[in-house]
Amino acid sequence: MKDIITFNLFIDDHLESYKTFFDHEWADRILTETDGTGLYDIAVDLCVNWKSAVNMHVLPWFVVQSMSNVAEGMASAIEPVPVVAVKLWASEVEKEMEGHLNRMGRKKLRELVHKSSQRAANVRESLPPLLPAEVAWKAFLDRDQAGSHEFHLAVWGSQRLCYGALYHAYECFLTRCVGRFQRNEDYRVYSAKALGKDLAAAFGKDIAEDCLEQGPVVMAREVRNTLAHNGGRANANVAAKLHGVRIEEGLLHLMPADNKDLFDMLKVRAENVAMKALAVPHIRHKP
Repeated sequence: MKDIITFNLFIDDHLESYKTFFDHEWADRILTETDGTGLYDIAVDLCVNWKSAVNMHVLPWFVVQSMSNVAEGMASAIEPVPVVAVKLWASEVEKEMEGHLNRMGRKKLRELVHKSSQRAANVRESLPPLLPAEVAWKAFLDRDQAGSHEFHLAVWGSQRLCYGALYHAYECFLTRCVGRFQRNEDYRVYSAKALGKDLAAAFGKDIAEDCLEQGPVVMAREVRNTLAHNGGRANANVAAKLHGVRIEEGLLHLMPADNKDLFDMLKVRAENVAMKALAVPHIRHKP
């Protein structure tokens, strides 16, 4: 399999880039606003779908951070080597001095052992992590390491999957809001143009234009379509529309920043639609 991948995989090599960008305050706000209304289930699904998509983006960070935590946990569960060394030394001294120490001398020896053990343990606690996350991350990215190619491919793919899932969930949210407005749970639409028309009829032209026709949304849809319908390969016409997206030899290489920007852009529009939908009496007042 490795031999048939003839293109380079471009990824963001900064571990911090893969931390979560899910906005819990936003999620709490939209869920609170829709609680008890006919929009709540749709809002819940959007939050769950977006959270799972963001977690796909976070997976590289989670893997290496978990490795670091496990290594540290295992190390802390084992008695530190300096403490073991002190105890062994004390045991040997006690044997050698047997018969030469009175009760007070043995007591002093035990106190000394206790103090030395505490100091040794404190030294261990002051040491850096056994396996820092950054060290594990760099090891995974080292192309000379066994399995590095597979890890690169997983990270590269995770960002594409995240992007597609974020946009899919957004369009699904808009579609279900229109369906709820029409009192038609089987409502389906098969083009952005048709969805925009129905969205305008339901919640106003301004909302429809902002949610589907503004430049950033149009570009995001082009990226999604390129991923879904052309394997992530952009022809010259499409590439000219994708400002800021990395394209090498006609292939999209999505970065964590692309996904964060997409989420930040879509969450505002989703919340605006939700507020408009809640102004509709049969949506606001759950049957």
